Amino acid sequence: MVSELHEAARQEIASIAAVGDLDEDGVTSDELVERTPALAWHGRERKPGYVSLKAWIFGLLYRFVDRLVTAAVAPTGPVPLSRPPLGPSS
Repeated sequence: MVSELHEAARQEIASIAAVGDLDEDGVTSDELVERTPALAWHGRERKPGYVSLKAWIFGLLYRFVDRLVTAAVAPTGPVPLSRPPLGPSS
């Protein structure tokens, strides 16, 4: 299953990087796969009984990538009111 996780992580990083939502150099498939067991351990009580362990672990990997993307594209703070509006000038 570890090789499948690596491949899934690699594909996910490549596809998200291709649309520009994540820097491909910012995270590696190794880092994602190394982090996934810790996520599984800490969330083990939340695993639904009807979901296979494999499906749940892959879901954790994809949700972790989603959180990374959300953090990467989230605004860094409030936009000052004095900032000119974005978009074409009227």
